[in-house]
Amino acid sequence: MKRVFVFVFCLIAAVSFISCGKKAMIDDCGCYLDLDDAQKAAQKKNQDILVIITSDGDDYFSGQFIDTVIKSSEFKSKIASKYSVFHTDFSQKSYEKTVVRESESKAKQKYAEEYAVLMQTGFQFACLLDFQYTPTVFLLTKDRFVISEVEYEDEILHVDSFAELLKEYDEVCAEMNKKVFETTQGTDLEQAVAIDKLYNETPETYRPLMLNLAKKIPALDKNNETGLCSPYIVAAAEAEAISHYSKGDLAAAVQCYVSAANDKRISAEEIQECYYMAAYLVASSGSDDYQLIAGYLARSLDANSEGEKVPLIKNAFDYYSNLAETIASEAQKAQ
Repeated sequence: MKRVFVFVFCLIAAVSFISCGKKAMIDDCGCYLDLDDAQKAAQKKNQDILVIITSDGDDYFSGQFIDTVIKSSEFKSKIASKYSVFHTDFSQKSYEKTVVRESESKAKQKYAEEYAVLMQTGFQFACLLDFQYTPTVFLLTKDRFVISEVEYEDEILHVDSFAELLKEYDEVCAEMNKKVFETTQGTDLEQAVAIDKLYNETPETYRPLMLNLAKKIPALDKNNETGLCSPYIVAAAEAEAISHYSKGDLAAAVQCYVSAANDKRISAEEIQECYYMAAYLVASSGSDDYQLIAGYLARSLDANSEGEKVPLIKNAFDYYSNLAETIASEAQKAQ
C-alpha cells in the first residue's frame, strides 16, 4: 500500500498543477500540451486520447519521429482527426521554452511560466504511465483510462506507417470502451460488478489512474451485497489521506484510515492495513507520540493475528511500545 501511496501522491500533484479555465495551449506540432485540454476535446468529439512522449533533440529517434510524423502535413488529417493528441516533450529544447527572460515581453514571460507548469505536469503523468523510453505512445480512453501502450519494433518514419500501427489497436480500443460503457449500465450492483471487473482486468501499473471510478463501488453497494467493497473502501480512504497529507494535514490523513478501519464492510486484512498505515503516517511525520503509534499498531495486530505482516507489525509495536515506556519512566523520575 505504501507504494500506491507514493504513486497516487504523484497523481494528485500532477492534477493540482493543471490549468483551469484557460485557453488550450497547442505545441509546435499542433498537439495539446495539457492533458485536461486533450481530454475535453476527446469527450466533446467522443475520441480516444493519443499520448506521445518524446525528448526532441536529446533522443535521435524522438527528433526523427517529430520531424517526419508529427510535423508532417498529413498528421492532422490522418492522426489528429481520429484521436485527441496529447504531446509532452522532455528535452533541452523544451526546457529552453520555460526560461523567463526579463528582456522579453510580459506575454512571452507568461507563456514560459505556463509552459514550465505544463512540462512538469506532463512529466509527472508520463511517470504514472511508467514509460521506459522515448518516443513512447499510449492510447487512453476519453476518461484517461489506459487502453494500451503502442508497441513498435522498427522506426516510425512516416504518417502512413504510424496510422497503420494505430489501426492495429482499433479492436482493443473498442473493447476497452465497451467495458467502460458497461460500468454505467444496469442496476447499482451491476455497475459495481462491472467496475470491479474492469479494474481487475487492467494491468496493476495503470489501476491508480482508475481510482475515481473504483471509488464508486462502495457508494453503489452500500450493504456490500457483492462482497466487493473492502479494497475499494480502503482505496478511497487512501486517496483522501493522500490529499490531506499533501496539504500538510496529518491528523485528517490519519483519520481517513481510522474511519475506513471502522467500516463494517471491510475485511480483517484491510482493517489491519488501515491501522498499520495510520501508524506509518504518524511515525513518518517525525512525531514523538510513540504511545499513539503503538496504539495504532496494537489495533492492527488485534484485527488480524495471522496475517503475513504480523511479524513486521509486531516488531514495530515492540519498538514503539518500548520507546513510549522509556519516555514515560523518565518523565516520572523527573517529577
